[in-house]
Amino acid sequence: AMDRPLRVFVTDKGGGQRVDRGLWMQAASDGWETSPYYRHLIAHELFHMWLGGMAREADESTTWFQEGFTDYLSLWQMVASGQATPEWFAQRLGELHDAAVASEAYGAVAFGDPSVSWRDRDGPNETLAYKGGAVLALALDVELHRAGGPRLGAMIGDLAHAEDGVYTLASIRQWLTDPYRYR
Repeated sequence: AMDRPLRVFVTDKGGGQRVDRGLWMQAASDGWETSPYYRHLIAHELFHMWLGGMAREADESTTWFQEGFTDYLSLWQMVASGQATPEWFAQRLGELHDAAVASEAYGAVAFGDPSVSWRDRDGPNETLAYKGGAVLALALDVELHRAGGPRLGAMIGDLAHAEDGVYTLASIRQWLTDPYRYR
């Protein structure tokens, strides 16, 4: 929960970014404000208040988790709140999958490799972090559901309450190998 109003700064800079005082968002143009893609951009940035506000990455080694999982969870929430259709959700995840597979980083780097430099100015690694990370989040959420235990939302909540809300590759691995440890 947010304890104060959220300030949104509209700019001509592309995309969006969470900042200490709120969100920087690109201005919608030519009817884009009614597009589910624009609503998803807003939802993605708002979800950084949860995954990046309450739970914070210790370093760049988890950029794929920070960005990709935020993308998946914001898509999921858009459908749950009626801001997008399940069909658009499936279409968008298909687009993210295709973009991840097209990245030169696909199959060349591993999400769990702490030496990967994920922020490469929208290069192959950053593309894989955002796009492939979202597809990985979907796959993980499905597997957690099949296992009948805590789901992805519980994982994020647990990581937010562990070690002052700072998560690492090690804490993500630990949660995945023993999710009940945090309960």
